[in-house]
Amino acid sequence: MLGEALNETLSFVKADGTNRKDGIKGLVTSGKVMTEDTSIQVEPNDRFLREIGNGLVEEYIVEDPGYRAAMPSMGVGAFYNSKVRRSDAPPASPSTIINNVQGANARVNINSVDNSQNLAAVADDGIFDLLREKLSESDVPKPDQASIQTAIEGWIPAECRMTP
Repeated sequence: MLGEALNETLSFVKADGTNRKDGIKGLVTSGKVMTEDTSIQVEPNDRFLREIGNGLVEEYIVEDPGYRAAMPSMGVGAFYNSKVRRSDAPPASPSTIINNVQGANARVNINSVDNSQNLAAVADDGIFDLLREKLSESDVPKPDQASIQTAIEGWIPAECRMTP
């Protein structure tokens, strides 16, 4: 059933260079090689070769053999629909990226510009009151207490400041 679509002549070579078979009818598409020749045993890293019109030979490395069993009720015999990459193309890199992000304004930007604006409400929870209390109870000289008090007030968000 696929026979008419398989209009290219390919060669097949095992990964170790043995068992070359020429004259295989197949079809090369983007990232795939399809053939009904199941007499070959296609495995990862095996190669399909296609001679193109100008005498150059394209080499495709098998990444997934893609064997499909026959479906007699549909009139389809067994075939390979192998996932391949050109030998001059780099292997695909792992695509698993894990980003653990936490915090009030946490975000991840990969190959992009962050134009977002965030507003985070900070709960006082009395921590600044406790700092003021401990500072007034301390033996720190009064002039130093004043500068420390100013520093504490600088850390308090405007919306959380107490007005006298």
